[in-house]
Amino acid sequence: KYSDFIEYPIKLKTEIAKQDEEGKDTEEKEIVWEVLNSQKALWARPKNEIQEDEYKEFYKHISHDFNEPSDWLHYKAEGTNEFTALLYLPSKAPMNLLMPDAQQKGISLYINNVFITNDHELLTPQYLRFVQGVIDSSDLPLNVSRELLQQNPRVAAIKKNIAKKLLSRLDDLKKKESEKYESLYKEFGKVLKEGLHTDFANREKILDLVLFESTNTKAGEFTSLASYIEKADSEQKEIYYIAGESRKDLENSPYLEALKEKNIEVLFFTDPIDEWVLSAGLEYKEKAFKSATKGDLELDEKEKEETEKKQAEHKDLLEKIKSDLEEQVAEVKLSERLTKTLCCLVRDETGMSANMERLYSAMNQPMPKSKAILELNANHPVVMKMSEIYQSNKEDTKLKDYAELIYGQALLLEGSKIEDLNRFTQLISHLMA
Repeated sequence: KYSDFIEYPIKLKTEIAKQDEEGKDTEEKEIVWEVLNSQKALWARPKNEIQEDEYKEFYKHISHDFNEPSDWLHYKAEGTNEFTALLYLPSKAPMNLLMPDAQQKGISLYINNVFITNDHELLTPQYLRFVQGVIDSSDLPLNVSRELLQQNPRVAAIKKNIAKKLLSRLDDLKKKESEKYESLYKEFGKVLKEGLHTDFANREKILDLVLFESTNTKAGEFTSLASYIEKADSEQKEIYYIAGESRKDLENSPYLEALKEKNIEVLFFTDPIDEWVLSAGLEYKEKAFKSATKGDLELDEKEKEETEKKQAEHKDLLEKIKSDLEEQVAEVKLSERLTKTLCCLVRDETGMSANMERLYSAMNQPMPKSKAILELNANHPVVMKMSEIYQSNKEDTKLKDYAELIYGQALLLEGSKIEDLNRFTQLISHLMA
């Protein structure tokens, strides 16, 4: 177990059956010395002497993975902290990838070819736990416990070096072998993004590596943050995104109407981790991430002035709607983000999105529900109809019915549940009659 790669053979005296001339076992026994260790420390050989097939077979030997590796990195670190590394990027994610506590194997630590440990947390940041391989150091003492290794500054330096080298290798693959990188990203992207929350020193490098589908990509294709910024208008100050369960749920969202009309690309955050790690004040190349479902978009100064003018004209009606929905909404205002749809619910810029509330609820961590802002499309026929009713009779009960029905539609559009579904269907039937 511990001496597989020691260059001297380790033998065990074993009794086996003798074989006859035809190679069949007989009743007689003989004593042989069985070699237990492979003695082949591949990482210790010069790279130019190792064949591709040897690298692949060695990966299968140490990882017990039937699949071939996607890529590997073999190098020797020199200087104050010398060690040899042979690191592999698997081609397929293991079943327990998202359960780090269930993972045991990772990068194995050897000291002078003697196996010490393969604890994945010792030499690899959690977000790179999918990497397999070996590290062989000649500077560390053999007679140390796991606890002492964790406290050893040389081990910490090795871990830092490994993270730096792996992120650099991934960046090279992204730039030079995009298909291979995208295949890797589909398998391990969810885990890699964890580093945005935990590895502040390498956050910018990880941001360079993350990929997303967007309103400008076909389904299954990706764009990087660097590409997003390169294609964006020079005056665009933010990176727009919308979060949800799938692209199918998001691509026709009413929250994107104004952004689409202005040809502003919007990233689709469909991994549960996306919004959590990227919306907490994070920036990329001095551009903040901006949710299409939160706060004011402020896309056009002229349009903003026009909306404010209409807001003043409909002030009394909007206050009436707010009064009718005082238990449900924090504010009612006219929208700059809607061009076709009647209504939508918008969360406060610093508050939690509806998507995040659903994620916490799914994890049995219900959060206090905050009141959202109800935005209305000033040019929609329903708003015009309500304005006519209000001008004729401010006490018309239809106004409250319309307000409740609009709020129900807005809940559905953001993916939330209507609390009184029976009341909602009755309102539809009543207004259709």
